[in-house]
Amino acid sequence: MSLPLLPGETIILTRRRHWFVLAIQMVGLALAKIVLLGAFFLFWMFDLVGIPFELFLLLLVIALQSLWIAAFYFLTDYILDIWLITNKRSVRIKLHGLFNRSVLSIMHNRIQDISTQSKGFFPVVFGYGNLRVQAAGAASDFVFFDIPNPEKTKDIIYKAALEYRKRKGEEESIA
Repeated sequence: MSLPLLPGETIILTRRRHWFVLAIQMVGLALAKIVLLGAFFLFWMFDLVGIPFELFLLLLVIALQSLWIAAFYFLTDYILDIWLITNKRSVRIKLHGLFNRSVLSIMHNRIQDISTQSKGFFPVVFGYGNLRVQAAGAASDFVFFDIPNPEKTKDIIYKAALEYRKRKGEEESIA
């Protein structure tokens, strides 16, 4: 899905969640696969299951396939959740399930406050966190979740907002 840009609008920055967030999800799935295969091996070696081997193998294949589907979903969610900062607005493209996407945008002249939060050991060490943008008249805050360098992103948004307000003020004074 390509985002239709407004006239005179250019993309300054594109952000996705930090790669470490995806890595943690994938490591969790890999550990689940190892535990599942280990349990299968133990139950098979010591004949602890009172069901036929073929049925037990089918259940294992279904469980492993479910983990592969979860991995596909995590990867798809990572790739398709995007935050864009343009010279006129900030845009959040969010995946809700596999076939439902929402696009939310906030014009830079409506931004009132921007705050960042890096909470926990890994976010501080790897330099990622959340960035929350509060806008005038918005029903809820605009949140960039688990993005790399939230402070740098905050500075870029502030700079773009100041330039946009300055340009907007010049256009209004001319008209």
